[in-house]
Amino acid sequence: MRRRLRLIWRAWFGRAVFEADLESELAFHLAERRDALVEAGGTPEDAARQARLELGMLESHKEACRGSRGLLALESLLGDLRYAGRGLRRSPGFTATALLVLGVSIGANALFFTVYRAYVSKGAPRGGGRACDVVARDRTGAERDSFSRAEANEIVAAGAGAFASAYLTAEVRLALRQSTQSAAYGRAVSASYFRGLGGRPRLGRSLIREEDSVQAEVPGVVLSDSGWKRLLGADPAPLGRPLILSGTSFQVIGVLGPEAADFEALQPQLWISLAALESLRSRNLEDPPTYGVRGTLLPGISIEQASGVLGGLRFREAGADEQQSPVVVEHRGLLSAGDAPGIRLAAVPVFLAFALVLFVACANLANLSLARVAAREREIAIRLSLGAGRARVVRQLLVESLVLSILAALIALPFCAGAILPLQRLAMRPIEALGVDPTPISADGWTVVIALSLSVIAGLAFGLGPALQVTRRDLVVRAGGEGGRGRARLGPITLRRSLLVLQIALSLVLLVVASSLGRNASRSSLQQVGFDAGRILDAGSSRPSRELLRRLAATPGIAAVTTTSALPLAGNPGRQSVRVAGRSEALDFRAVDDQFFGTLEIPLLRGRSFVAAEAGSTARVAVVSAATARRLWPEGDALGQEIQVLAEASPTGPATAGHYEVVGISGDVMSDWFFQGTASSAVYVPAAFDERAPANVLVRAQGDSDRVLDSLRRVCAVAAPSAICEPAPLSRWLALQRAPFDVAGSVAAILGGAAGLISCVGLFGSVAFQVTRRRRELGVRGALGATPARLVGSVLMGAASAVLLGLALGLPLCAGLSVFLGAKLPGIVAFDGRSYGVVPLLLTTVALLAALLPALRAARIEPRTAIDEG
Repeated sequence: MRRRLRLIWRAWFGRAVFEADLESELAFHLAERRDALVEAGGTPEDAARQARLELGMLESHKEACRGSRGLLALESLLGDLRYAGRGLRRSPGFTATALLVLGVSIGANALFFTVYRAYVSKGAPRGGGRACDVVARDRTGAERDSFSRAEANEIVAAGAGAFASAYLTAEVRLALRQSTQSAAYGRAVSASYFRGLGGRPRLGRSLIREEDSVQAEVPGVVLSDSGWKRLLGADPAPLGRPLILSGTSFQVIGVLGPEAADFEALQPQLWISLAALESLRSRNLEDPPTYGVRGTLLPGISIEQASGVLGGLRFREAGADEQQSPVVVEHRGLLSAGDAPGIRLAAVPVFLAFALVLFVACANLANLSLARVAAREREIAIRLSLGAGRARVVRQLLVESLVLSILAALIALPFCAGAILPLQRLAMRPIEALGVDPTPISADGWTVVIALSLSVIAGLAFGLGPALQVTRRDLVVRAGGEGGRGRARLGPITLRRSLLVLQIALSLVLLVVASSLGRNASRSSLQQVGFDAGRILDAGSSRPSRELLRRLAATPGIAAVTTTSALPLAGNPGRQSVRVAGRSEALDFRAVDDQFFGTLEIPLLRGRSFVAAEAGSTARVAVVSAATARRLWPEGDALGQEIQVLAEASPTGPATAGHYEVVGISGDVMSDWFFQGTASSAVYVPAAFDERAPANVLVRAQGDSDRVLDSLRRVCAVAAPSAICEPAPLSRWLALQRAPFDVAGSVAAILGGAAGLISCVGLFGSVAFQVTRRRRELGVRGALGATPARLVGSVLMGAASAVLLGLALGLPLCAGLSVFLGAKLPGIVAFDGRSYGVVPLLLTTVALLAALLPALRAARIEPRTAIDEG
């Protein structure tokens, strides 16, 4: 195959030489035969004539030689391409419509593929080998990807024969003390981590092996390009710069360039050694860190072989009954091994939705192509009657479709590549607000491959049916008659009508689902949480000292300070099993101090709040929300009732075991996940917090929240120099919760915009083209006495019936998808009345307008003119 391609390449691009050699060779054979005949006694004239007769037609021999080199097939293909180009230039309206429809659908699918591949399936070679992670898995399939230091060391030691390099990694968030206190995100890693990271340090050096176990007097920190810009403001001389991280002095020993990409969804700002992490943990009395184990495999070692090397190890997680065995999994994409399966599952409906966009585009263009080839029936019938084979004509028509689809893909690719990063930044905006940069993704060669592959599939999908339909065997026979003015029908009218109905149904499904998701995203931004999330600030401290609380209370701009066991809007506060009125319940508990309700301005509807003496003792009192009171005592008064916290079912949690008396009923708030709405099981118990009891500090800002945030950072830098202090308004946590809905809204906007554009353009073009093709029919009917109004009405009735059939087919599909999404996605309103009302009206309006405009033009022309045009 390679040799044949080489011959074709040489023959085509050395065409002049090839033709000259061919001519010379044939002339040589002719001269040789002529000379032989002369030597046998013939005259030169007779010998030349006889030689030409024996050799045959020279042009036939030339064509045979060209065919053996593949030049005839190539010339035929180039001829088809030239013919396709002329045909597309003659139909600028169809070409523009097709390029728009295909470009939007192929570009949207290529965009989704690029994002999905970057996060889930893109290979991550490190140091020339296969990147892999180690996870521990038990017999039930449950797994974890974090280990203790001892477990991680065992894995690295046991895998020495399988790993080219292996390293430990642990996420760290460190308190960064500069002029104010903030947080820095990074990783503690083995020195071998940098071996395969890619790219040499821009400045300085990376960590060395001795720093894994020996703590230097002044430990070193390596900055990423993102950390160099965020933490040091892109200082041109960063080496040796001191950084106070969680109360410990570090110095910058190196800066990596942007080409040193890490295989994480979020870019680390810094890297410290394992010894430095252990030292920080011991000084700040934090829980032992957990480590991930990653590395690259030796050449020739498979994933299964590496897992077998570790098969002799057995671990048992704290509190677990099953033993776990470490196994090796390939590291692909930016997500961890534990997150990737869930994303793959969630991506399935999104993939189907994007594929449906392309399917709608193909249905649209198949309908347009089927109508368009009607204008070329006579041309194709003549070609078939002159001896052209059906396969040859089908191939020519398919080449035209493929040229159109490939051109659309090439036009869409630059827009797709340019849209990836802005869309990523839009989706990651809540994450960036926390001071962390997402790892940027971009288009690559696979984006081009998938776009071109989709274009080929689309070209065949919308071009093959019309090509086969227009080249039927009976076309030549039915194309004659009436002096050559006969019309060859394209087959049953139901084919074009079925395509139109299918197009409307699929467009309806896409637009309704996209509109519903967009409406849910918009609705989520309008939900009220029960307090002013913009003025309530998380002080960012996890171990508040009395000194910190005193300084915060005295800080200008802070109206009130409180502590709580769990931040509002930051997930489940702590569910505990209780017994109420003889029945078992599971309720969400939150331990708070006596200032909690006043700070958040949550109204006390009945009863009272806590007092300082109760917060500092073991008083068994509780405040419940109004929704909780209605749930637990629907027909009675909640005040004075008892809630028994069961010790055996909830050994840990904000509330200790015992009987709690309800002393107050508070207003309803969203305290957990905002999509769950108002908390229906919110119970507050009193507690006091200090350095030994982790807690969250909340303050209420008075005035400018941004100014108060700066004050909080300065107070933290003085009162808690070793603690992470990353103050933020609770509205930021709300934005983080809303981020998936915002992403869903963005995806819905892309799908809705693409589907709307494709549906409207394709629907308008299909209906308008079909009505235009009926000009002769309308002229005949006008000549027989039909009024213009009657002609227009008949056209509109035909279009309306197709629309109604499409809606009747699409609405049940929409209802089924709505039920499915409502069951799978919590907080989604399954049936959005506006979407179900506006989208059908939009499609109906577009179809009727598409039929009305050409129908009015056709009804105005003279019947004789319309008949002559036919």
